[in-house]
Amino acid sequence: MRLHNELPSRLYRLSFGLTLVCLGISQVFCRLSPRSFLSTPTPTSTATLSPSPTPTLTATLLPTFTPTFTPTPTPTLTPTALLLVEAKTPIPPLLPLIDTTNTAFVSGITEYQTPPLVDFKWHPTRFLLAAATTNSIYLIDPSQPQVSSIFSLDEGISTFDFSPDGRWLVTGHRYGESLESFFGNVQVWIAPNYPRVAYFGDYRAVRQVQYLTDGKTVAIAYSNIVDAENAIQFRNALTWEILSTIRTGILVTTAISPDGKTLITIPDRYSIKVWDLEKGEVVYSLPTSFSGAANCLAISPDGTFFATGHYDGSLILWDIEKGERLKTMQASGVVESLALNPNGQLIASGSSFQSTLIQIWSVSSGEELRKLEGHRRGVNFLQFSANGQLLASASYDGTIRLWGIRP
Repeated sequence: MRLHNELPSRLYRLSFGLTLVCLGISQVFCRLSPRSFLSTPTPTSTATLSPSPTPTLTATLLPTFTPTFTPTPTPTLTPTALLLVEAKTPIPPLLPLIDTTNTAFVSGITEYQTPPLVDFKWHPTRFLLAAATTNSIYLIDPSQPQVSSIFSLDEGISTFDFSPDGRWLVTGHRYGESLESFFGNVQVWIAPNYPRVAYFGDYRAVRQVQYLTDGKTVAIAYSNIVDAENAIQFRNALTWEILSTIRTGILVTTAISPDGKTLITIPDRYSIKVWDLEKGEVVYSLPTSFSGAANCLAISPDGTFFATGHYDGSLILWDIEKGERLKTMQASGVVESLALNPNGQLIASGSSFQSTLIQIWSVSSGEELRKLEGHRRGVNFLQFSANGQLLASASYDGTIRLWGIRP
């Protein structure tokens, strides 16, 4: 009976003891950090993270701004003889210099038939006339008037210039349509066979390129339908890095003084602006009227004055430092082109609309010294040769004419 009565009591004590033991063990485990007893499972295979796919860039019409040097892909361009048009008479080996004393004797020397031209200038170190179409440049040797050389370059040429030492040729290009905006690029070629050695593009069309006379800098005028994007960019002629940029607004034409310190722009035909390139700012502006809108300009070889040609036929000489009007001459029609001879004593003007004449004027007196007839349409390019012996002209009639004095 006693055993029967003590059994529940013993079971109760045993159960109570086990409960205390369990509580103690629980307290120990609760004080441990979960990471101390949750072992890291050993993976059966190591997961490798795949890199995010790199997006493929789709080629667009906007090439990189950094010049790409291409020493091999562009084939060497070999000049090919091309008969333009037979010279009416041979050119004498030596011609007198054209000056104020003999301008009355200037006459036509020879004529060439050409496709429409986009730019036109004399070679800086050789007695060659360079005339550009949209995809080629003709090199005309006046001493061999029946034959010229032609370099076939990339399409879209709008402008070009040679370095002062004649080693480099830079071409500016324009593509697109006016309704959708233009875009362009600049390409660099090296003499004598002119393979392309550099290329860089832009979302704007290239209107004009000009080497500064020191040969170290190239000025590139860009045009765009957005007014604020019109600018002149100055690049190092060796590395092609951008040195500075001047935002000019819409440009008709530009010219840089021989000392590289002054920039003259015709931004919108109704004004003329003179810039200080060291400061990058406008020194003064010369407003023009609607009927007398400015159309072309030329800077004197010594950089002391510049000339502007206007729609009303006026030809105006300006003091470059003060902006004062020095002289005004009246041409026979809209002044489409201008050229100063090497010593700055003569200025030639080419007309269009109501006249197709070339007129040669004395800078000092403003007197008209000679009228040259021959072109059947407006004269859009004029250039005196560096030796002062010839005046070259190009016309919308598709001809180039050389003018000089026969001995």
